[in-house]
Amino acid sequence: MSQLKPLSDEDKNVILPLVIKVLMRTGDNPTTHLHSDRIVKFINSKRDSGSIITKNPMSDVKLRKIVNWIRMWGLLPLMSGPTGYWITSDDKAITDMIASLESRIASMKSAIEGLKGIQTEKKLAQKNICPLGLEWN
Repeated sequence: MSQLKPLSDEDKNVILPLVIKVLMRTGDNPTTHLHSDRIVKFINSKRDSGSIITKNPMSDVKLRKIVNWIRMWGLLPLMSGPTGYWITSDDKAITDMIASLESRIASMKSAIEGLKGIQTEKKLAQKNICPLGLEWN
């Protein structure tokens, strides 16, 4: 199974510090949370004005990759939800985020098993064997 590609040097040295700087202005109060579109627009405006130099524009996909990287390396207690992204010092919020991520993993594993089942059924149908293991001509 392949993992995410590592962050490029540009992402590590230019985008990551800027995302962290932006997120450090957030907190537990929902009025300070930042939706991904605001973060992406902000970084792209910096790029367009020449304040930062990047080969490619910022995107939601790149932001999610950077958010994952921040969490993987334990750089910040970065939360996310319907109100956007924010940094917290609240242990309960961190515990809830961990539970949410674990739930998503379980859901993805179930989806994988369902898709594997479809593959198995297709293979069995090609061999004239039903899902119960009975063969026909």
